[in-house]
Amino acid sequence: MIWQKTNIILLAGLCLLPGCLSKSNNSQIPEQQFFDIATFVAQYSDSKMHVVKKSISVDGRLESKTLDDYNIGNDIKGFENYSINKPALFDKYEVDSILGNSGELIKLVYTGLKEELRVQKMEVEIDESTKPRRIFLQLKTDSFLEDIDMEISWVVDSSYKIVKREKRIFGNEHVHVIEVIIQS
Repeated sequence: MIWQKTNIILLAGLCLLPGCLSKSNNSQIPEQQFFDIATFVAQYSDSKMHVVKKSISVDGRLESKTLDDYNIGNDIKGFENYSINKPALFDKYEVDSILGNSGELIKLVYTGLKEELRVQKMEVEIDESTKPRRIFLQLKTDSFLEDIDMEISWVVDSSYKIVKREKRIFGNEHVHVIEVIIQS
């Protein structure tokens, strides 16, 4: 009788053991991570002054200026707000890797799986030294009063362009375009 109870306890322990092992193994598996734009922006070291051509268009009315001693790094800091590298978002995006002819990674594409996600799409083009050379963001914010679609295209160390479309419930659509091109 004691032998049967001992066997049952051992058998139950063996049945529970795989569950314990899988839990401990899962804790050792690193969490999936996406390209971290917030960290990239924080490390972006372009704090020097540039000569830039800055253009702003509001509903088709365009104004352009050449600006001396312009710090583009201050503008880029705002892009860190569009990070998708958060544990709560790891299962909310489909990830595609695009490889070059030699098998090297040239582009990562993150596509949102749900319409309510703020960042609908992020594309990161990689140069031959495995650093991002172009980042594209497609953003969306919907509310009761207005819907906002925005696209950001940042060519690292060269330019950025923001296109923002606002559709208000009781008004016309407004389109804002900001483009900054580094000239020297």
